[in-house]
Amino acid sequence: MAFIADNCETNEALTELREVPMIGYYSHRLALAVRDYLKPNDHLICKINTMMGKLEYPKLAGQLRQYTSLKPLQFCPTRWSSKMKMLERYLQIKECGKN
Repeated sequence: MAFIADNCETNEALTELREVPMIGYYSHRLALAVRDYLKPNDHLICKINTMMGKLEYPKLAGQLRQYTSLKPLQFCPTRWSSKMKMLERYLQIKECGKN
């Protein structure tokens, strides 16, 4: 038996109390690594996020619908994969604008 959790003090105390090993939460470590990897490009990612937010305004959303049925996505700060999804969507929308 093992306890799979992040490394907060409560979880560490529970594993000691139950006398079982704790397996660290590797998704959290991966999210931290991705955040550090993307840090040099934060300014660009923030600009794209702002632009994607503005594309949700009614007038701009209507103009966007003339080119594609894709809707803009913004990233969620607590979900590292949402940045990747937002950047993929940005590239898809950008490609539709070229045609």
